[in-house]
Amino acid sequence: MQIECQKCKSKYRFDQKNLSKDLMRVKCPKCGAYMIIKSETVPEKEKETKGVDAISLSTLQEKVSALLLRNREKDKEIERIKEIVKRKDEILQKIEGQLKYKNEQLVKMQHLQERNRGFISKIFHRKKRVKKTTGEDKGFEDFDIEKIN
Repeated sequence: MQIECQKCKSKYRFDQKNLSKDLMRVKCPKCGAYMIIKSETVPEKEKETKGVDAISLSTLQEKVSALLLRNREKDKEIERIKEIVKRKDEILQKIEGQLKYKNEQLVKMQHLQERNRGFISKIFHRKKRVKKTTGEDKGFEDFDIEKIN
């Protein structure tokens, strides 16, 4: 296996049999910088787990894709609900405006009724006073009606 010093760019030959671990730190004989040597052979355990990792990775990717798809669907549902709420708010504001208008009309009608009651009572009292003072009313003080048997 060939290795190269990153500092002085010197090239060396290194026998993999001398590797005691998967990673080793070796000092460059020329400049004294340290180099990290990685084993090129893959241990048997890693070969076995590599296939399992590939399977689990694809399964995880499928699960992530499914979750992302579900999230997109939920986002669309949320947007649809937001639109519905927005439309309902607009309808409620319109109804609220109509109710305010009708309330204003009712208040005006109440004022008119109170004013008319005042006018009617004034007119009614005037007639009573006129009848009493002129003496037109004979027998009935309040109303101008006849009794029927």
